[in-house]
Order: sequence, then C-alpha cells, then structure tokens
Amino acid sequence: MALINQNSIIGVTSITSPSASNVLTVHTNDTTERLRVTADGVSFSGTNASLDTSGNATFNGNVSIGGTLTYEDVTNIDSVGVITARAGVKVPDNQKVFLGTDSDLEIYHDGSNARIKNTTGQLWLQSDNGIRFVDSDVNESTARFTDNGAVELYYDGTKKFETTTTGATITNDLVLNHASGDKAIRWATGGTNKLSLNHNNGAGALVAYDNANNAERLRITSNGDLMTGGITSGAGKVQVAGGLRIAGSATHTDTPSPYIYRTSGVDNLCISTSAIERLRITSGGTLESYSPDDTTPNIKWRSNDTNWYGSLNQSVEGGTITSFLSCGGDWSANGTTYSATKAIAAYPTSAIAVHNQYNSTWGSEFVFLTKAGGSTTTDGAVTERLRITSAGQMGLGANNPGDYDGEANDFVVRSANHTGITIASSGSNQRCNLYFSDGTSGTQKYRGAFTYDHNDDSLMVRTAGVERLRIASDGQATFDKGAPASSNQVIARFQAESSRRLDIVWHDSGSLLGFDLPGSHSYIFKCAGSEKLRINSTGVVKFGGQSYATATKSGGVNVSSSCYFDITGSNHVFVKIMIKVGYTGNSNYQMHAQYDYVTCNYSTSGATATRTDILQVEAANAQFNYSDISISRPSNRTVRVTYSPSSGAGTHHPILYVSGVFDSITVS
Repeated sequence: MALINQNSIIGVTSITSPSASNVLTVHTNDTTERLRVTADGVSFSGTNASLDTSGNATFNGNVSIGGTLTYEDVTNIDSVGVITARAGVKVPDNQKVFLGTDSDLEIYHDGSNARIKNTTGQLWLQSDNGIRFVDSDVNESTARFTDNGAVELYYDGTKKFETTTTGATITNDLVLNHASGDKAIRWATGGTNKLSLNHNNGAGALVAYDNANNAERLRITSNGDLMTGGITSGAGKVQVAGGLRIAGSATHTDTPSPYIYRTSGVDNLCISTSAIERLRITSGGTLESYSPDDTTPNIKWRSNDTNWYGSLNQSVEGGTITSFLSCGGDWSANGTTYSATKAIAAYPTSAIAVHNQYNSTWGSEFVFLTKAGGSTTTDGAVTERLRITSAGQMGLGANNPGDYDGEANDFVVRSANHTGITIASSGSNQRCNLYFSDGTSGTQKYRGAFTYDHNDDSLMVRTAGVERLRIASDGQATFDKGAPASSNQVIARFQAESSRRLDIVWHDSGSLLGFDLPGSHSYIFKCAGSEKLRINSTGVVKFGGQSYATATKSGGVNVSSSCYFDITGSNHVFVKIMIKVGYTGNSNYQMHAQYDYVTCNYSTSGATATRTDILQVEAANAQFNYSDISISRPSNRTVRVTYSPSSGAGTHHPILYVSGVFDSITVS
C-alpha cells in the first residue's frame, strides 16, 4: 500500500515522468526546484542542497558534487565509476590518500610538509611533454624535464644546470662539499673510471688523476702552485715535467688580454697586451720584442731594487737607427742628438748605442754615453765617452776620429783637459809594453816597442825587434846599435832638421866613437849659459879665447906643384904655426918648421904677412927644404901658408898645426 502525506511518501517503488522529456522534478512548497532526475543522472539545487542517507547508496554513473562532500562517519568510499570533486577533495593533516592494492603509495600532509611515499618498486612521473617543478604561485621553476630534451635545474628562478646532446652545462659554480676525505669528479667509460678531478683534503690540493694509468697528471696546491707530470711538491708557481705545448693558433686581437698564443701557419709563440703583440719567439728561435714608441724599452730587467733596471730598446728618428743597451734610464736618438729619461733624477744613467744608420748615413757605429744626474729625470748633460765608427776607428772623447790624420786616426783620445793614456800593472816586477807589429811570427810581433820594466824601473826602446835604447832608473841612457857594418856608421843622431844634426858614429874601423855635423855647423859646449868650447866645421877648436886646428893636404903634393893653407879670422889673425912634412914610403915626418906669432889684420898692408921667426927646421936628408914654405897675406884677415916642394922623391904630405886667434882653415 502506498501512503502519501504532507511530509513523506511511503510504499512507492517508482515515479515515472509524465512527459516525453524524461525529466522528473521535485519542488518545495515555495515552488523552488530541489531535485531533478534526467537521463544523465540526479542533481540537487538550493543553498543547503544535499543527499542524506543512513544506509548504502549505489551509483552506477557519475556522482557530481557542486559543494563539499562530508562523510564524518564513513570510513570508505567505494566507487565503480568516476568521482568528480568540483570544489576539490580536502584531506586533513596526517590523513593519507592511499594508492595501490597494498596502499603502496601514500600522499599526505604532516602539518609542515607535503609528502609522497612509495614503498613498492619505483616512483614514476610520466608525461608526454615533460615535467616541471614550480613554486606555489607558479612564478619560479625549480626543475624542468623536457621530453626528448634537456633536464634543467634552477636556483631562485635562474637556470644553473642543463643537460645537452653532448653533456651538461653548469652556470656559475659547482661546489663539492664533504666533511672529510677527498672529493672527486670522475670521468668513466663503460663504467670504468678513466680520469678524476679531486680535492686532496690532506694536502689541500686540487688533483687531476689518471685512473686508467694510476698516475697523477696535474696538481694545484693551496697556495696557487701549478704542477704537472707527477710533481707533487717543490718551490715554483708553475712546475711542468716534460714540456709545455700550445696548440692551435690566434692573433694579438683575440681576447682575453694579456694573451699567449701561437700564430697561424708558422710556429711563432707570441705574447700580447692591450690587443698589441709585444713579444715573439719565432720558429727559428729568435726573440722579438715590440715597443709602442722610440723611448719605451723593448726589454727591461732589474734586481729586487725597483729603482734600478737595465733595458734594451730600438729608436728610429731623424735618419738615425739605434739599438740602446742602457742602465738606469730610457734612451733615444734623433739625428745627432741623444736624449734620456733617468730612473732617479739625482743619479746618472749610461747607455751603449749601436747605430745601423747615423744622421742619414748608413754604417754601423758603437757609441758609449752617459747622462749626468740633476734635479729632474730629464735634465743633465749627455756626454759621449767612446765611439767606434763604421771604419773601425775609435774615438775616446772624440766623436769624429776620422777627421784626424789618416795615419793615426784609428784610435783618437781627446779631452778639454790634460789628456793621456796609462798602461798600468798591478805587479811591482812586471813589464808594461806598447808594441808595433807587422806580423804574427818571430820579431814581427814587436818590430817596434816601448817597454817599461817595473822590476828595475828601466825604459827600453826596440826597433827591428832589437833593443836600441835603454834608460835606467838613474837616468843613464844606453844606445845599442849593434856591431857596425862599416866605418863611419852613424849609431845615433840628434837632429833639428836635415842640415842641422849631430851624429854619433863609429870612426874608421869602428874602434872609436866620433861626432859628425853636416855642412858648416859647429859644436858648441856651454856651462851656466856661457860658451866654453867650440869646434867648427873646419876642425878649429876654440877654447879659453884661443883657437887650435890641424890641417892636412888630402892626397899630398908632388914636386914642382904646391898646396896652401888659408888661416882666416873675423877681425884679425894672430897665430903660431908649426909645419911637419913627410913623404910616401916614410911615415916619419922629416921636416919641422915653426913660425911664432904671424899676424894679419885690417891695418896690415902688402902681400906678405909678418913672420917673427923660424924657430926650428929639421932636415935629415935632401928631400925637404924649409925655403919651400912661404907665408903671405892674400886678403884681409887671412894668412896663407904655401908649401911648394922643389926637390925630393915621392909625394909630400904636409901637416899644419895652428894655435892663436883665428876662425878657420881651408886647404887648397
């Protein structure tokens, strides 16, 4: 029986929609629809629309809940179909969503963190287009996995790690952190370690290790030293066992700068700074340095004192091409002008300049230079100390040695003050020498020489390789010409000019020394500036106000011929005469005649000079007659002694001895 009252329906097993629309609705007293049954299912509407049942409810289709499904006294929901929660499914903290027959997968929130727990097999996240982990606001990614693409890891929204077709890319730093022991990055092939990069915790070093050959290849120590080839200790920032090779090629404009690179095509090793090549080692081993200007040194070197340095630089200015080797300054040359900037203003700088061209003239020259200290680094005079010209001439203080005499300009010493050359010996018994050579064998090495012997303080002069003069320490001079080759050989000569000289000669056979003067010159001996003795060219000796002379007739005189001796004076003649006569075959003089005081002066008249007396005539035989001697006055201040032999055999040889006041004797 079916019972329908105001508040319930009892005993009705089915309600069928009366219309063809197949829709059944249920309304409340206010005519508001609360329940609708259609071919698609059952729906509730209204502010507090709900389905309340105390038993089991079975739904063969979908159950759609527009609000909240609350089941405080329900432990399980068993649905054959799909449960759709349009406003979400809410599970309290620590209440889990179990998946799997044995609840193998759990999803829950513990009040602090959300958790997914899998207890069987692996947890797979499957997606055709990739998987991405983002923050709750979907503003920043933490991880992204792209199907057939990269795996990306992010920090604070910035990508730090990405896999690629060839490996992986890490942006910024990769930190390996381990509490103790060694930390390593390893490279393997087929699961076998080939190479590892590890931090040696004990030594504090980063080590590259060849696992395949069980050998250390590279080490960077905690203080920055780099070691290769198994070197694990020692001093030096870079230690390479074997060799260091730079492969590939580049140019000086490549970055970064400074740059060490190998040039393309040729094995040149180069170093550049500021994108400009500065240093090159060519494939042939030549070191080349490039400077931006003429005064900047190509190469500098110094000790631990940073104030001083040595330098090399090239200067090309004003037709002068120069290489400078300098100390304590930067040098340049422009034409004939040298300039330098000192390292320290108050101290000098010095340099050696090598010219390939000097003042537009080609030819090599070597110049030694100094620049004086001053109050600034650029003041102070530049002084040339030594020059070696392209012709091989050397000038010490002379920058133009070629301007001096061509036979003596190979080495020129010049100074504004007293100038000299010193040959010094540090030993007290050694010799100092100045040699003149014309060869390299025998006496050619010292054909001429000056030798000072410090052992006895003597000075020796050699010519033709033989000692000719020695001056002893006491000033004694010894001339040594060697054995004379002939009589009257000159062994020493003092000469003012060719016609005014004094010769020391070997006389006759060389057993006696003699003096010789050319022309009509005289020997004069003075003491205290006053003449004491004179020997003139005619053989007259003047001594103590008197003159003495001897004269002979060269070749003698024959009978019926004559010879005469003219005795002359500058003012008057007052003489004593003695004659000796001998003849050929008898060297003893057989006749002696003496005339005492024969005078001849301006006032004497007539052709005969005054003869005071004949003191002695000796005639041992009839060969000689004293009457054959005559005295006459041929001219003023002249007394002539004539000998005209009238008898006797052979050639007569008269000798005339004269003393008194006269100047000269001539024989005719």
